[in-house]
Amino acid sequence: MIVEMQWIAISQIERLNVLFPIWLCVAGGVLICLGWPTVLMGQESVTLPASNDLEEVYQACVLCHGTKEMQRGPILDGLPAWYIERQLSKFASGLRGQQEENRSALLMIPVVQQYSDPRLWAKLAKRFESLPKPDHIKTIRGNPSQGKLLFAICASCHGPRAQGNLTINAPPLNVQEDWYLMDQLRKFKMDWRGSDPEDVEGNLMRNIAKIYSINDLKDIVAYIVRMEKDVEANNSDALKEGVVAEPER
Repeated sequence: MIVEMQWIAISQIERLNVLFPIWLCVAGGVLICLGWPTVLMGQESVTLPASNDLEEVYQACVLCHGTKEMQRGPILDGLPAWYIERQLSKFASGLRGQQEENRSALLMIPVVQQYSDPRLWAKLAKRFESLPKPDHIKTIRGNPSQGKLLFAICASCHGPRAQGNLTINAPPLNVQEDWYLMDQLRKFKMDWRGSDPEDVEGNLMRNIAKIYSINDLKDIVAYIVRMEKDVEANNSDALKEGVVAEPER
């Protein structure tokens, strides 16, 4: 399994036409001998623990999905467990991660092959869900006012506050980083995600993303990540005027 894992990782990188130095291959071979499979990422390598210990696997995940080292993927803190489990299932079944243009998704394939037990996915997803949503740095420049108008279509599935809707498998958008939201919307628009006919939600998102221009998508993302502050400001104004805003139900 470990040797197979190493070759899967190497094959994924070769498919991306990424060159890596000989010393990295040698280091990967040493890690194989030690029983630690490695995912090669360009000039870097991420070592995956061979065990299914929850904390060890979690620490391996946050090497990419955290900010303690060099962040390579989205922050998962605060995302609902059901959504994380569903995406891991899609990677495992081939509904995600099959387009060579989508390099970051390709790199998830050896990970889900190494940790293929849905019971571990459930525990890991709960671990991330239990963490507080971080205050992400905003990097996407757009017009939130215009985005508010364009968000009307998005709200029909993701909710008026972008809080998500489990009954139709629509994830919350107000937890995610703006760069990642924009990156995924671009990929939907370019058929790099959601192109498998069996990926129902992905197909829907792909068709919707094509409606908008890139600037439209930037405006939508800019509105989503500023939405909470907009609500807080409205509530604050209401309190000053002696009006208590009704809580969302």
